[in-house]
Amino acid sequence: MTESEKKYTKMIKQVEAFLTAADNKVELQKQHISALNNQLESLSSVNNDLHTKQTEAALKEEQWKSKEKELEEKVFMLKNQLIQSESTATLLQKQRRASSTYLGSSQRETIKLIERLSGFKVVDVSSDMEGTYYVCSFSGNYGELDFIIGEYQDEEELEYIPNTEDLSSEKLLELQKSMPGYLLEPFTFDSKSSNLLFWRICDSLNKPRE
Repeated sequence: MTESEKKYTKMIKQVEAFLTAADNKVELQKQHISALNNQLESLSSVNNDLHTKQTEAALKEEQWKSKEKELEEKVFMLKNQLIQSESTATLLQKQRRASSTYLGSSQRETIKLIERLSGFKVVDVSSDMEGTYYVCSFSGNYGELDFIIGEYQDEEELEYIPNTEDLSSEKLLELQKSMPGYLLEPFTFDSKSSNLLFWRICDSLNKPRE
């Protein structure tokens, strides 16, 4: 081998070593770039998740604020309704107390006369915008019956409402022995038949005990 061939062979080996080293460096750079890309994708994913969560949190916060405002408006409206209802109730209570405690002299005398003639006691009288209510009581051999007679404006019918809810089971049983079932239930009747109703109650409660 000539001297020139030796130099050429040596140069080729040096170039091959250089190229191999360069290839190794390129491969390492590729691996490094791939690792950086993976890290970048991971960071992007985390950033996207964070942005999504922040957006969702902001949206939820806005929704909660909207709901909170809506609830505040409802509470304010209900408070106003409550104030109005309490005011109306107070006014009605005052009217009822006034109507219950105030009776004209002629009306008081009429009630006393009715009590003496019929034996029925008028316990209370109250009025409202719809009519007048007479709380009555009658005692007989089979116990005592409390009831309300409602007289409504512009109506010829009266309403009969027996108070059986406050009776004990024993007292209610006593009344059931002497009174027809319809007298223990509310009903309306012609005002012209009032005397028949009172006579029926009186007759039922004053029957001789068996």
